[in-house]
Amino acid sequence: MIEEVAELAVVNYMHQGLKNISQLFDKKLGIKIYRGDKEFERIFIAVEIRNLLVHNNGIINRKFLQKTKLSLKRGNKIKIKEDYLMKTADLLFNTAIYIDQQVKQKFLKP
Repeated sequence: MIEEVAELAVVNYMHQGLKNISQLFDKKLGIKIYRGDKEFERIFIAVEIRNLLVHNNGIINRKFLQKTKLSLKRGNKIKIKEDYLMKTADLLFNTAIYIDQQVKQKFLKP
């Protein structure tokens, strides 16, 4: 039962956006999930691109432009270059390692 409630809480926070997830980790666990504003911005944009691909078939809309402040044309399909994809995958992988290291340091002390 506790596991199910915890899972629902996590899913609820996930739908509230990256900023809320970051605040949850910081306030409740004392863990930063990114190493600065520039890194947060890169992850935020990657998440918004993912959302655009999944929920709008990659078609750039007003909501996406308002959130990301990118200079792209509304109505066009977003184009993702291989270099961007590789750099973003690397960023997300390293961020996961960074979070994992913080969790281990904080909660798995000998």
